[in-house]
Amino acid sequence: MDDQQGGMKMGFGRFAAMIATSTVVMSGLMYLNTYALSHVEFSQTQGWMAVVMGAAMGRAGR
Repeated sequence: MDDQQGGMKMGFGRFAAMIATSTVVMSGLMYLNTYALSHVEFSQTQGWMAVVMGAAMGRAGR
């Protein structure tokens, strides 16, 4: 599975899973700044922010 330069190739499925996992973790980490669990509620803006950050990571890793 080594390419000609000696590095490892990563399949698209593994790369997509890595980006999806990072996106979910980032969206969860955005809630760490809350004082009480009752203050946690879904925010569409934070969801889109996590998706945009995941897309940026996918574009940079291409």
